[in-house]
Amino acid sequence: MDVSEGVGALDLGEKGGWSPLLNLPACVLEHILGLLDVRDIASCGETCKELRLAAASDGLWRGICRVQWSSHTQLADWIIGRSLGCFVLREHEALAPRNYRSLYRLLSKYEQLIGIWRGEPPGRPDMPAGNALRESLYEFRWQHDCIEGSQLIFDDIASCKRVPFQRIHALGLAAAEIVDNMHCLLKLYDASSMAGRQLSHAAEAAAAVAMSHFHPGSPAATSPLGTSPEGSFEYEMLRFMQGNVASNRSRRKRSLRSPSQGQILDMPGVHHRTCVKEVECQLCIIPGRLGIPVVHHLTRVERPLPSKKHPLAGLWKGDYGVHGVQVVVVVYDFSGPAARILATKVTGDGNVPAGMQTFFAKAAPIAEPWSPKEQALIQLRTVFLADVQQQNQPGSGVHQANAKQVVACFKGKGKVAGQHYSNPVWVEGRLWQYDDGDIGFVWLAGTEVLVDLTRIDDDLSR
Repeated sequence: MDVSEGVGALDLGEKGGWSPLLNLPACVLEHILGLLDVRDIASCGETCKELRLAAASDGLWRGICRVQWSSHTQLADWIIGRSLGCFVLREHEALAPRNYRSLYRLLSKYEQLIGIWRGEPPGRPDMPAGNALRESLYEFRWQHDCIEGSQLIFDDIASCKRVPFQRIHALGLAAAEIVDNMHCLLKLYDASSMAGRQLSHAAEAAAAVAMSHFHPGSPAATSPLGTSPEGSFEYEMLRFMQGNVASNRSRRKRSLRSPSQGQILDMPGVHHRTCVKEVECQLCIIPGRLGIPVVHHLTRVERPLPSKKHPLAGLWKGDYGVHGVQVVVVVYDFSGPAARILATKVTGDGNVPAGMQTFFAKAAPIAEPWSPKEQALIQLRTVFLADVQQQNQPGSGVHQANAKQVVACFKGKGKVAGQHYSNPVWVEGRLWQYDDGDIGFVWLAGTEVLVDLTRIDDDLSR
């Protein structure tokens, strides 16, 4: 009996070899490909036409996207339909999610934004020197149809205010360029500076002629096809003509451009797409006329998690007096002869800027019972808090802090410096751990200064 006539017969390949994989139903083949990683799927797609089609199927990539991101966002809300929006930033054009395969490319890029970032002072090429703003702290988290960025503002140590910053998605006016795992450039365009563009009269006329709706002198000559119902053949014809027919004025401008001016079109801009709704037409953008974006330089803030061996690791916020509430990251360092607890500023001030260590201490606490000198220093904590109380408004939480008890004491040093980080020096200090889990560091430099710190985990997304 001929093998090809039996049950489960195998397809014969072009070169005479058996190809059992191609004989499987499409759903089974998609399931098998879904068990591979993305690189292997791409390799399979390069072997033959059948596997290329299977590797590009929307069902396959829908399943892959669901496994990775369905618990974070609503995948269907990211897909760009024909009736959604009328422009796509050029940075997003290649990633604009019109199917689940392109959605995978977009989310693979933008998921790197999730987390905490320190924003360097925003700048733009035409911004004069000296206009830099103080660095800020941002958190990017998933929403159902975008990645939402919020600025974290700590007015006092007891609260955190979230200010909406940017919504990152393919139809937005923000373009994120991931430099590496630790750095990102976020370019923000101003919608108010964009020039509006109505439907091209040349495209309307060409579409009308093609549809035999245009006759010189007839009322149809003044009735654009832009009013055609969405999904109709007239509407689709206008979409085609709008993308392929330019007005005389546009062609004249392009022909008069110098080579240097022509390079403007290669700068970040907007890829124009036809729309027929009046409200959407106001958003249509002339490519290359977005203006100069405001560029935010973002640096990722690592968020170490505390553990039994590293109980003090994490992100903390503390009131630095006249310098306001600042955020520090505490990690354990084992590179030296003895383990140390290092605190580095995430947001800084004019004396000790962000990225510099603010204090360190030995990881091993001072053995109990503490010496009379250490006990006397701990008893002075109420005096330190009285100084803090004079600098804060009533009800700022200082009275509650008086009830804290020191349960562990670590010997260390704190950094002090002049304006613009001049003459930085290390001075003696103590790191205290309180019974409620908070910590405090006191600088012993003639005039003692105490900064109590509390974790910011409750201020961040889970």
